[in-house]
Amino acid sequence: MRKKRNPSAPGQGAAKSTVSGPSQMPTGPGNGAAVRKMQGTQALAAAFPFNASKAGEIGKAARTPKAGATVDLPEPAVAASTLTETNASDKTGAPPPPGSNPGNQPLEHVRVDSGGQVLTTNFAQPIADN
Repeated sequence: MRKKRNPSAPGQGAAKSTVSGPSQMPTGPGNGAAVRKMQGTQALAAAFPFNASKAGEIGKAARTPKAGATVDLPEPAVAASTLTETNASDKTGAPPPPGSNPGNQPLEHVRVDSGGQVLTTNFAQPIADN
């Protein structure tokens, strides 16, 4: 009789799954930035063992918003969604300085005038415009 495959058994496909996060800190050359980001994220989470601001989210306290608890980031990459956010490219340009949000600036530089253009679908197929 043939033995059934257990996908969650070590060495059988799911061993490298990261659905629940890495089981160990990555080590080896080239992983320094990733390790610092993960360690910084763990330190940030440890700084907030519970939500001290929760009481201010309901009832009368919610009508007068107050600043929540903050802590200095142990590593700037902790606030980034990826380690490549500091990479410049022709498409994205230079990255913003740490702590700034370009989305809060006026958006005049990205406004366009599409007057006189053919109306199209998301797949660039022309459609009737009445």
